[in-house]
Amino acid sequence: SNITLEDNTEYRLTNVTTLNLTYPTDNFECWMRLSFAANGDATVTLPIDTKYLGAIPNFKNGETWELSFKDKVLVAQKVGDGSMTPIETVEDGTEVSY
Repeated sequence: SNITLEDNTEYRLTNVTTLNLTYPTDNFECWMRLSFAANGDATVTLPIDTKYLGAIPNFKNGETWELSFKDKVLVAQKVGDGSMTPIETVEDGTEVSY
């Protein structure tokens, strides 16, 4: 599949094997959930000018990922990956990490 991302858009794709993404010419923000097929080559091609907050994602068959894009910057997290630290906001507005 080939997708040009659109501003204020949510994408939910299932059974993904190959995906080519293109950015719009203006500023944009969108969210994407990718569930990869159990078989085949899980391949996502991002534009060369993509910047990353955190690690560059390593997509694999059978995995599900959530991606957040804002102006060519990508934040990606594998669903079910417990490496994220939960944050709780207590009554006085203070954030507490566990």
